[in-house]
Amino acid sequence: PLSDMLATLRREADVQRIDLVGLVDFEVIEMREVAAGHELLGEGVELAHAVRRETEGNPFFTTELLRHLGEAGLIRQSDDGRWVASDDLFEQGLPQSVREVVGQRVDRLGPDVRRVLSQAAVIGRDFDVELLAAVADTDEEQLLDLLDQATAAGLVTEIEGTVDRYSFAHALTQHTLYDDLAASRRARVHRRIADALETLAGNALESRAGELAHHYVSATKTADVVKALTYSQMAGEQALKRLAPADALGWFSQALDLYDQIAADERLQFDLLIGLGTAQRQIGDPARRETLLQSAAIAMDLDDRDRLVRAALVNDNHGAIAGSGHLV
Repeated sequence: PLSDMLATLRREADVQRIDLVGLVDFEVIEMREVAAGHELLGEGVELAHAVRRETEGNPFFTTELLRHLGEAGLIRQSDDGRWVASDDLFEQGLPQSVREVVGQRVDRLGPDVRRVLSQAAVIGRDFDVELLAAVADTDEEQLLDLLDQATAAGLVTEIEGTVDRYSFAHALTQHTLYDDLAASRRARVHRRIADALETLAGNALESRAGELAHHYVSATKTADVVKALTYSQMAGEQALKRLAPADALGWFSQALDLYDQIAADERLQFDLLIGLGTAQRQIGDPARRETLLQSAAIAMDLDDRDRLVRAALVNDNHGAIAGSGHLV
């Protein structure tokens, strides 16, 4: 009925259509300042920016998310009366009101759209048709019909300048659909995504190593740990090649956590520590010394002179092997 009415109104000369857009950053900051009763500085501004990114400026989502954060104690007043954010901001889930609104919008489109969008949400904020079709076991033409419905409803948008790539219009939509899946079902979808990625990547696994690591880690089955470790290491190595040491630090740290879950060759542990130490060196982290000392100790236990030399060289080319076998 609303669509019919809008079509009729468009024929009226005195009717003007106004496209609504989300609040921009300074408007969200202004909203927070009015609510807080003081100017936002530092953490307050960062919070406003984070809320704007999360909600895409949707006024209802913005208001509800801020109310939820306050009720959950994730934002609070400091001793001087200013509002500050806690360290675990956004980790307490979405407010029920937002979940209900998003759920209603998706459910209006039918169970088929809900199913593919839920699987797309596990892929991430952005997703491509080929991967989603493989995961959903759906013909690409059929899938495009379903995505057309979601696009018309404003739930997803086509990414400009690309073909067959989509993005959720609001991060909250993706988060809601993801959170609404039971943990066991989410793990299974992560596994299907990882398996499909391996097939689609073919001989170019390095290009999607980060995605593969993420999905295998989230699959949580014991059988997936080795693959999760392998792709975490690969993602770390690719990050070092891209001169992105902060990313590499995360990937190698994750790989070492996974290494502790399996009985693996110490040579692999050495390689992971070297990767971690390299990333730490590049960002100026003093913890690199302890990392490289640990790697050198492994090399000595293995009686592997080449690896011992590598540990010294990674130490910013200023390391040397002392007679005791320590890096100095």
